[in-house]
Amino acid sequence: MDSLKIDIDKKSMLTIKKGLDKLYPRSRQVNRALAQSLKQSAKPLKAKLEQLVPKDKGLLAKKIGIFPSKRNTKAGRPSVYVGPKVIDDIKNPAEYFYILEYGFNPGGGDVTVNGLGLLPKVAMQAGGQALALLEGEIYKTLNKRSMKLFGKKLK
Repeated sequence: MDSLKIDIDKKSMLTIKKGLDKLYPRSRQVNRALAQSLKQSAKPLKAKLEQLVPKDKGLLAKKIGIFPSKRNTKAGRPSVYVGPKVIDDIKNPAEYFYILEYGFNPGGGDVTVNGLGLLPKVAMQAGGQALALLEGEIYKTLNKRSMKLFGKKLK
């Protein structure tokens, strides 16, 4: 497995976390606003994944999107994922994506087809850009809320 290294500014992430906890108690309205920020920041990941999917797999590339998870994280905050839309159909691109990503062993024989490993590549190539966008989107959301509550922006 390839290693993955992403540099995160710990101080800014802690500031964001503290700001979220102060300004936003956990509620449906707050989680909706945060999910929108997450969706906006995941756009570079989606674009890079669409770019890396082989061109002859047209249906798969068209079905890649940004989707909210059905469950919140342990902290009660929303999350999103990037990947193909799961549909109940004979030509389900999500099932094909799993084979494309991880590979398979046809017929249980000795021949193994290795996967392309697109997700680590996407994380390495577009992860930094997505994190920078996330920081900006969250600050924008926090500043809107702070202006509404206190009449001043966050530091």
